[in-house]
Amino acid sequence: VTLGSSTLASNVIGNPNGDAFLRYYREDGSTQTASPSLVRFIVITLTVQNSGQSITERTRVALRDS
Repeated sequence: VTLGSSTLASNVIGNPNGDAFLRYYREDGSTQTASPSLVRFIVITLTVQNSGQSITERTRVALRDS
């Protein structure tokens, strides 16, 4: 993963279990949605592999009005 010419993360692979990188959820936090007006949470899934081991990190972001 890079930003411009800077490496932010290395050894990032696709998710072996088929999870999407980003998933969008409604206000109940468990129902996925594709409608931008209904999105209240985003779940980011990142899998890193090194020396044959895979580690998956999931981060849930709650969106707020400004």
